[in-house]
Amino acid sequence: MKRLLVFSLIAVAIITTAVIYLKFFNQQAVFKAMGIEVKIFIKDRYARNNIRAAANRIREIEKALSKYDKNSEVSRLNRGETFEMSQDLSRCLSLSEKAKKATYGTFNVYYNGKVDLDGIGKGFAAEEARQLLYKRGVKNAMIDMRSSIAVLGGPWKIGIVNPQKKNEILEVIELNGPEALSTSGDYEQGSHIIDPSTGKPASLVKGVTIVGNDAGFLDALSTGIFVMGPKAGLELAKELNLKALIIGADGKIYRHNL
Repeated sequence: MKRLLVFSLIAVAIITTAVIYLKFFNQQAVFKAMGIEVKIFIKDRYARNNIRAAANRIREIEKALSKYDKNSEVSRLNRGETFEMSQDLSRCLSLSEKAKKATYGTFNVYYNGKVDLDGIGKGFAAEEARQLLYKRGVKNAMIDMRSSIAVLGGPWKIGIVNPQKKNEILEVIELNGPEALSTSGDYEQGSHIIDPSTGKPASLVKGVTIVGNDAGFLDALSTGIFVMGPKAGLELAKELNLKALIIGADGKIYRHNL
């Protein structure tokens, strides 16, 4: 099965913001979902209830999209079972098709005959959680799903790790709601983002970070841009009016509005 997305080392710059968390947020939660550690931070009068609601929404999406759950809808789909597809899976698959067209096929969840939503599922979940919090009236929040981050309010300062120097922050990016950020790279597990046209690991890029307004779409686009290469990827970012930071295989940095 295609492995679309590495769990890249993107995080809020802990060294500089840990104290801010303690002062600014009256609630935060860390839990496991979709194969990663999820973090939710909220400042709100009803923060505890809102965090619980967002976490439950992410777990609900996990039941539909996560390949790590053998009973999830996508696992059942890949086993050829017949069932009534949820709105979550249906909408995620539709968004995947939109991303496939936008990236000229470099993002493809159907590679090798099986459905793998690793390259879009976490961003989709982050966006759904954010939309839920927005509807509940939350003004300041961050949903951090490691390779995808969605925020309300701000400004939020996000530290991007240098893929060539794992202990170094390459860039600090400021997010303001309703912005979201997604990153793809060979940070932790080596070059295993696959180029669908060759079936081999993509090798033109070391890391991609893009900023826009839909965390799910961005999640898929960052993977597609990683495969496309820095020049074509930068042109796509400009075409879609996204902020972008792309690190080529040679270490050269390409930027658009960042």
